Amino acid sequence: MPVLDRPPRTIGVTGGIGSGKSTFSKMLASLGGIHLDGDQLARKAVEPGSEGLRQVRDRFGPQILMDDGTLNRRALGALVFCDHAALADLEAILHPLIGDLLKATIKTGPYPIIYEATLLFEAGHHHFTDLTVTVVAPREITLARVAIRDSLGVPQIRDRLNSQHDDSYRLNLSDIAVHNNNDLESLEQKARTLHGDILRGSFKSVY
Repeated sequence: MPVLDRPPRTIGVTGGIGSGKSTFSKMLASLGGIHLDGDQLARKAVEPGSEGLRQVRDRFGPQILMDDGTLNRRALGALVFCDHAALADLEAILHPLIGDLLKATIKTGPYPIIYEATLLFEAGHHHFTDLTVTVVAPREITLARVAIRDSLGVPQIRDRLNSQHDDSYRLNLSDIAVHNNNDLESLEQKARTLHGDILRGSFKSVY
């Protein structure tokens, strides 16, 4: 088993859409730590009046804004999830801004921080973490979860899945893989086991 030379201050948790990474991150944080959601940092990066929102508006046009000047995330998503070049432009704007917000949070604590981010590796934000975890689930399960959660049709979900790297990309870069194939009770037990292993200073590669 790999050995930790010190307790991790920041644990990065990632996974594809519908994998259960949010649930697992919150389970892990509930055992001791704070949960930091990458989506929340992304929203902060494009708050009204922010430089991030100005850049996004300049690139994609005023149609991605609501009447009150806030970002229309659904309209923006419709533009980028089926256009790889547009998605790359959006990520080039957001990733550095999110990274700055993440570093500021890590600097002040408290610890440990359980940082949940779909694009942890793609954005390079894993460099700010001490340990990385990828949550994976079978494709048919992820499709069903997202369809219920986001009220999206299968074609829209597939567009979003296809806009991301597959699980093998994340697993090759991650310290730990967590397989979310069963129920919430099983996933919670895996969170408890991983938490206990980390406290003991070592961990397995697969849970």
